[in-house]
Amino acid sequence: MRKLVAYLFLFLCVMMVGAQNNGVSNKKRSTPEVGVVFSGGGALGLAHIGAIKALEEAGIEPKYVAGTSMGAIIGVMYAAGYSADEIMEIVKDRRLYKVGHLMTWRSALRSNGMSSQKTLLRELSEFIPYNSFDSLERKFMVCVTNVETAEPVYRSKGDNLREFVAASASIPAVFESIVIDEVRYVDGGMMDNLPVKALRAEFGKPKMKVIAIDVLPFIENFEAKNFLDMAKWTLRVFQHKNAEPNRASADCLIDCWALKKYHEFDFKYYKEIYQYGYDAMKEKLQNIDKADF
Repeated sequence: MRKLVAYLFLFLCVMMVGAQNNGVSNKKRSTPEVGVVFSGGGALGLAHIGAIKALEEAGIEPKYVAGTSMGAIIGVMYAAGYSADEIMEIVKDRRLYKVGHLMTWRSALRSNGMSSQKTLLRELSEFIPYNSFDSLERKFMVCVTNVETAEPVYRSKGDNLREFVAASASIPAVFESIVIDEVRYVDGGMMDNLPVKALRAEFGKPKMKVIAIDVLPFIENFEAKNFLDMAKWTLRVFQHKNAEPNRASADCLIDCWALKKYHEFDFKYYKEIYQYGYDAMKEKLQNIDKADF
């Protein structure tokens, strides 16, 4: 009889421990969902690849991705399931660090841009063969600008994935506008260069934890040595100002300062720019509670 009572006691203890363990397991599964937002910034956006690498090393895997311009290009590759190392290999092997390779020159008098997006569309079709948002491994949202209405447009579902990504990176006058369903679109950075709020709204996740990487933070006392410097400063100020509400809305904001040394067309320094993104994310993660992510 005593043995039977002892067995029953041990059985109850095991059941209680199991229930407690299940409670812990359920708690782990209920951690907040994470989104990541990649800003536009031309070649400076290659820093996003380094930031992704640091996230991978920290074991942080966002379920939701948003991007504008270069951030949309890196973002769609990440959403398609490519790792940081794989994206870097694509940049290297496909010579995407060469401006001449990216541009398909056209007559400025016969088109609304100096180059088409033929090269980018070809590369996207090779590495993302399905032309649908719904086929990506992660939820992905891209921001473009409607030329007719001068309003930002956010897309995360349906077809024309490659065209919307190309449109998001179509810097006005540099690249031709992209026509989708008889509507012309250009660079999303004109209206929303860091779409943090739009990411939450698009996927109905107001309490989502959002990590935002901004490669165009504002440089105080910027010295413009020539008209090109002044042009860069003007565009950067415009994009930074439209990003300010989103910067404030991010749960974790990473400023990447590669722009102190490089500019938007310095694609040949892709390795150095990558390192800026990696270091910035690595430093930030050391100073926050990663349990929140």
